[in-house]
Amino acid sequence: ISVYGEPELTRTVRVGADGAIRLPMLTGNIKADGLMPEELEQAIVRALKSQEILVDPFVTVTVAEYHNSRLPISVAGAVRSPITFQPVEKITLLEAITRAGGLAPDAGSEILVTSPVAGATPSSNTTLVRRIPAKSLIETADPDANLALEGGEEIRVPEVGKVYVVGNVKTPGAFP
Repeated sequence: ISVYGEPELTRTVRVGADGAIRLPMLTGNIKADGLMPEELEQAIVRALKSQEILVDPFVTVTVAEYHNSRLPISVAGAVRSPITFQPVEKITLLEAITRAGGLAPDAGSEILVTSPVAGATPSSNTTLVRRIPAKSLIETADPDANLALEGGEEIRVPEVGKVYVVGNVKTPGAFP
């Protein structure tokens, strides 16, 4: 939170478990839960004016990090940059793979998506594994292949199978 010309009010704050923030010199908390940064700026301005701390404050709110109740999504295997991230809202499988830099050149023909089963308790370890053909997702843009991800999914992209050629041949090695 930045209050122009007031360094004692400019600071980094964390939204508490009750969904509110606390600023020095204000007698009460300010509700932040569910507000966009611009709305929170207006709420801080109203509080500073109503408690007669400042006459015409200029407030800027910048979100440093988001935390929410969604579980992280992991993308691993034959992708350019494996990643685990916290989704702020629902995203699609293609968006998750894009966050991981896309498929690597040695990616196999299937994408494995492991999702927690709705209604299952975390201790039951109940999951659903779906096999998505990479061609359907990337080349043919099949909407059924582009799953909506809620959070908690693990996306694994296996490498393509390889055949090893050895012995008295011109070019020994591993081939897809």
